[in-house]
Amino acid sequence: MIIGVDVDGVLTKLEKYQLVEGERYFKIPPVNKKGYKIYQIFGLTLEDDRRFWHDNIFSYATYDTVQVGSAEVLKKLKADGHTVIIVTARTFTREDSPRGEKMRKIMNDWLSDNDVVYDKIVYSEEDKTEICKRLNLDVMIEDCVDNILNVSKSIPVICMDAIYNKEAQGNNIFRAYGWKDVYPIVCKLIKR
Repeated sequence: MIIGVDVDGVLTKLEKYQLVEGERYFKIPPVNKKGYKIYQIFGLTLEDDRRFWHDNIFSYATYDTVQVGSAEVLKKLKADGHTVIIVTARTFTREDSPRGEKMRKIMNDWLSDNDVVYDKIVYSEEDKTEICKRLNLDVMIEDCVDNILNVSKSIPVICMDAIYNKEAQGNNIFRAYGWKDVYPIVCKLIKR
C-alpha cells in the first residue's frame, strides 16, 4: 500500500499545542475547544491567528513532541513493505524563499530526530484531494475535517482523533484514537 501521512495533528500534538500555547500567548482561556484554528479556539480574528503563528511557527515546528507510537508504527509499516509518503501543508514549506528553505530543513531535522521513517515528503496545498490522487495513495492518515471528508470520497482515510474532528464520519473514514489503532486499521484495509 501507499500510505499518506499528514504531519500537524497526526505526527505532532497540534491540538494540545494550540490550547496550551494559545492561552499563554493571548492570556485568555479558550472559548471553543472544538475549533481547528487558533482564532476559532479563542474567539479571535484571522489577524490574531496570523500573529500567533508568525510568532510561534518556527518554535512549534522545532520543538513540538511527536505523537506516541507514530515512529514505531511507521517503521512496522515500512518493514511490511508499504510506502510511506509525508503529505503536509505546513506553513511556508511550499515557498521558494529563505523561510521556506528554513521550514523544510526544520521539518526534515524534526522527522529525523524523532526517528520517523518515510519514503518521501510532498508539500501540499491545504486541500489535499488532488495530491492524494496524483500520488495514487491507497490510504491517507489525516486530522483536518475538510481533508478527511474530501479525500475519503476517493480513498480510505484514517482520521486521527481530535476534539475538532468529531463530525468527520463516513463509510470510508476510520477513526484512530492514537497510533496504536493505525496499524490494525491498515491491516483491515489490506483485507478489503
